[in-house]
Amino acid sequence: MSLQEFIDSHAAEYASLRQDFHQHPELGLEEVRTSAIVAGLLESWGYTVTRGMAKTGVVGTLRVGNSDKTLGLRGPKGWVGGGGRGPARPPGAGG
Repeated sequence: MSLQEFIDSHAAEYASLRQDFHQHPELGLEEVRTSAIVAGLLESWGYTVTRGMAKTGVVGTLRVGNSDKTLGLRGPKGWVGGGGRGPARPPGAGG
């Protein structure tokens, strides 16, 4: 199965996760629920998970074979809020 086929076959699951995260916004460094979901998914996919990086960050490590090559991916989780400096909208609220 190609990577594109894999992504396509899981598109509904990923869309559901995105909708769930947007329905339950969390402020930056308070993403307890989101971090727990992401960590659980990574563990279920075979990653070793380190939690609590910079408070609520999650790092997933997947080792394959004996290679020392690495690939790092990062995704934002939290909503910083407006802090009185213009419109403040949680993720997915439009605008």
